Amino acid sequence: MLYKIAFIGRGYSRIRQNIESYLRDRSWSISQFAQIAGVNSGALSRTLNGNKSLSMMELNRITAALGLPEP
Repeated sequence: MLYKIAFIGRGYSRIRQNIESYLRDRSWSISQFAQIAGVNSGALSRTLNGNKSLSMMELNRITAALGLPEP
């Protein structure tokens, strides 16, 4: 959990950049990634546009889908 707290501490713009880069590298849509991560595509879109913060549940699911390790 400490890793994820540190991840949050870097700021949501960093999280958005990581997700956007991941999607771009794989040519995935927000909807495709949202389905894989198990989050709502509208909520993910609002997060990427800077209009919504991530809940801890969403962050957990997204980091798992990104393949980031658990501590």
